[in-house]
Amino acid sequence: MKTLQIVSTLILLIGLISPLQAQDCKFFFPSEEGTELEITFYNKRGKVQSVQTQKIINKKQTGDATVLDVRQTMNTDNKGEDEISTNYEVRCEDGKFYMDMKSFISNMDMGQMQQSGDVEMEITADSWVFPSDMEVGMTLPPTTMEMKMGASGFNMMTTTVTMKNWKVEARETITTPAGTFDAFKITYDTETKSMMKVESENTLWLAEDVGVVRAENYNKRGKLQGYQELTDISR
Repeated sequence: MKTLQIVSTLILLIGLISPLQAQDCKFFFPSEEGTELEITFYNKRGKVQSVQTQKIINKKQTGDATVLDVRQTMNTDNKGEDEISTNYEVRCEDGKFYMDMKSFISNMDMGQMQQSGDVEMEITADSWVFPSDMEVGMTLPPTTMEMKMGASGFNMMTTTVTMKNWKVEARETITTPAGTFDAFKITYDTETKSMMKVESENTLWLAEDVGVVRAENYNKRGKLQGYQELTDISR
């Protein structure tokens, strides 16, 4: 009888622990198929530069990871006729959320290069990693992306982008045209090496089940160079 009680207790504990483990991984991105985000990019004077949409086209389970396939489309003209589309993945696994750093390309105005049929691009990138237990005061690991551009098999230019000194500064309520969100305020530095080295300082606000709500880019003198906001979300 005592043995049966112990077995029953263990079964009950396993039943309680398993759901907790399944919920341990938090998405810092929408997690349902069909959800679409609209992000608007502005220059330092607040003039619209481009509009980007990110749509979840597939959700799948790969081993212990939940993976989302995302289609990203950038409109670079006022008429919406000049579009550039790319696909990337985000995933949640072992209590960590991973975002493909290729989603960062649009922020670097690489669209025109990508459009040219004469230019070939090879991209290797780390993933942004955000832990489920993220809290104020945490530091996060650096990430790097390398882009090689060439033509007819010859490399013309290599650009390396390193995002480092990540720190979770605060938890704030932030409002954009898409709504009001509870978000982590995160700062980091960016170092871009190509023909020359360019450094910048960045701040972003990241919300659970939404993603980047707002992001700001500053030069090393602390002057705003541009920013982006989540302007619409449809689920």
